[in-house]
Amino acid sequence: MPPTHEVRTLAAAFQGQRSAAPQEITAAELALGFRLPEQYRDFVQLVDGAEGWAGEAYVSLWPVAQLAELNALARVAEFAPDLTVFGTDGGTEAFVFDRRGDAIKFATRPIVGLALDRESATAATFGRFLTTIAGGPIHDERYGAGLIPRWTRQPNSELLGKNVWQLHPVILGGHPTDASNRTILPLRDMLEAAAFWNRQLALITAGGASGV
Repeated sequence: MPPTHEVRTLAAAFQGQRSAAPQEITAAELALGFRLPEQYRDFVQLVDGAEGWAGEAYVSLWPVAQLAELNALARVAEFAPDLTVFGTDGGTEAFVFDRRGDAIKFATRPIVGLALDRESATAATFGRFLTTIAGGPIHDERYGAGLIPRWTRQPNSELLGKNVWQLHPVILGGHPTDASNRTILPLRDMLEAAAFWNRQLALITAGGASGV
């Protein structure tokens, strides 16, 4: 079945990005161990590894072929076995497939604290998820109401593939607004840091010493 009009409209907001081949999606599903949601599958066949602004929210979606590798790097299965991360907000919020229950849903969780039940922006479909994190549906003269998020500005090309990171995560006592507690990390460095801090959080939760 071809992508719906809604998915095509959402994908059109990301210009200049590659599309995922069907075999890449199949390989990703084999590596992950589950079938990806249909609307998400349709989206990445139009635009894969997309970044951009949705309203005041930033969206950084990981290439589908790298999902298994990046989740392994962050050790997501160790800390939150029912979740699979597929992107971030360009900072410390992860976009996740929540595989609990009969149907996969979309949600956000803090990248440090994945194991904690602190979901927000939960949606049943990928299109609704993007619209929700964009701040809700808007009216578009061509497409009507409630169809596309408000893509307001272009991403900073120097920051593509990077994340704003808290050197000491707020959840573990770091200062939330102090500029000295922030840095810019390439994605893979950020995921390694997230794995480290999730391990410290797990030790503290279990009553052990964190060693930090």
